[in-house]
Amino acid sequence: MRNMWKKVTTIVVLCVMLIVPVTVGATEETEYQEVGFVYDGAGLLTDEEIVELENQIASMKENTDWDIFAVTTDYAEGKSAMEYADDFYDARTEENSNGILVLIDMDNREIYVSTCGKAIRYLTDARMERILDDGFYYVSNEEYASCLSAMLE
Repeated sequence: MRNMWKKVTTIVVLCVMLIVPVTVGATEETEYQEVGFVYDGAGLLTDEEIVELENQIASMKENTDWDIFAVTTDYAEGKSAMEYADDFYDARTEENSNGILVLIDMDNREIYVSTCGKAIRYLTDARMERILDDGFYYVSNEEYASCLSAMLE
């Protein structure tokens, strides 16, 4: 009987040792795949939606030669949506680049558009309001891919 309890205890300890690293890793900062233009850190998009957004952005990049990103996060690292978006963009582009980043920030519960270079001149305050209005329509219905697509469009 004593040997059986040792075996059970050993199995339980091994299971705990295997489970703890997985749950601890899940609470750390989101790791983004550094390929493409869509970064779904909040896990809001399906694989098919990511491919559609990637294609939309690739077409836009071809026409504008801008750096363009669509990002979701559920952990903004203690930053506002604006700070998170600007830092995310700056970390992935060269200095003095032109472009935009559209963000669904589930941590701060808002959507945001970050602009850089020539995009600042093209996206006036009135255009930015229309972009955000289009995005709010979809995000309020939890249609996250449609929200990002509408803001990019």
